[in-house]
Amino acid sequence: MTLLLSRRWGLMPAVLLLAACARTPRPSAGPPAPNKYADAALREIGTAQDERNAAALLPFLKNASPAYRREAALALASVQDRTAVPALLPALRDADPSVRRAAAYALGQTGDSLAVDSLRVRVLQEPDPLVRRYAHEALGRCVTQRSLPELWRVPVLTDTARAGAQAWGLARAALRGLSSPEAIRRTVLLLNDFKLNDEPRLAAATALARTPRVLDADLARLGGSPLLRLLAQDRYYAVRAAAATALGRLARPPAAGPGAPVAAASAALPAAAGALRRAAARDADYRVRVVALRGLPYGPAEYGASRATVFGALGNRREPVALTAAEWLLAHARGETGDALAAEATRHDAWRVRATLLAAALKVASPASRPSIAGTVEKRYGAATSVYEKAICCKPWAKMRAASTSCSAKPLPRGSRR
Repeated sequence: MTLLLSRRWGLMPAVLLLAACARTPRPSAGPPAPNKYADAALREIGTAQDERNAAALLPFLKNASPAYRREAALALASVQDRTAVPALLPALRDADPSVRRAAAYALGQTGDSLAVDSLRVRVLQEPDPLVRRYAHEALGRCVTQRSLPELWRVPVLTDTARAGAQAWGLARAALRGLSSPEAIRRTVLLLNDFKLNDEPRLAAATALARTPRVLDADLARLGGSPLLRLLAQDRYYAVRAAAATALGRLARPPAAGPGAPVAAASAALPAAAGALRRAAARDADYRVRVVALRGLPYGPAEYGASRATVFGALGNRREPVALTAAEWLLAHARGETGDALAAEATRHDAWRVRATLLAAALKVASPASRPSIAGTVEKRYGAATSVYEKAICCKPWAKMRAASTSCSAKPLPRGSRR
């Protein structure tokens, strides 16, 4: 009897495993979606796309099926071959809006300035708001600095949808480094005069944030007040973050070069630093606090106020906020002592924050205190359980060795070399 029971219990793991594998299948939410590549023509389009074969895709733009015309245009958007532009331009007038939208997207992907006139006409004549938005965005991808005014040549009047489409075009141009004082002014008008939805409002804020630095003085003069308002009041965290990015530039303008001393001197926005400090300390979304911290000025006149905000952020329960504060100190610490930063590092359980503060401590340490801090880093290296923390601990050591002119430079922590 004992032998029989032992045999039965010996089979129990296998029985339990079978039971676990035989779970009742979940009820299906519906019939499976059809595989579009069961269609031979769509397979041919997909193959041509994978092979980057624009010539094989062009005939499908004239196919009787709007689905094939659309898929061919989307495939050409992936291929990004400018030789396809002449064939894509007529597709902007296709009877099917999905084909027009795909053609506009494909033209934008090529970035070919030859498409500018046709895209502007499509923006003017297009009745479908979504197609119009794609056409305006494509226009922003294709304009040159000379043809930049084409983005606002079509009046938006009181049409919020047209205003949103124009915001996308301005953003796409700014992302390519194309802007002007008039482009800034037009973007500000969109933010001030229209109740844009979140996404086009973000596009307009991004257009300001990515304005070339040579236009910082114009950005401060024309966009300073709207940016301050967006950072303080906008409901969408991404818009506030974009505003913080722009204000970070205006809070610490670049040093005046020989060619433009007046522009550099007038680019600063005095209220920007205070707005960034408030956002870094109080914004409801930690992502905005991170961007605001990165933008804090660090010149001699502003360092003290920024430092207070940064040390406050080191205690934030959100690790990305504390880490950004530590990175700010690593990059910009002024008048700090290595011992104080090393002591601050020991208060943190998050290894990335701790390791970054130790690196900052080594960077600012005096020759007398550097061996002690280096010993702390070495102990931290030995106690670290994460290989990533070990790697970060090695970085300041490597910099110390590179900066040292003595043959007696202390070796890297044991185990850091293979």
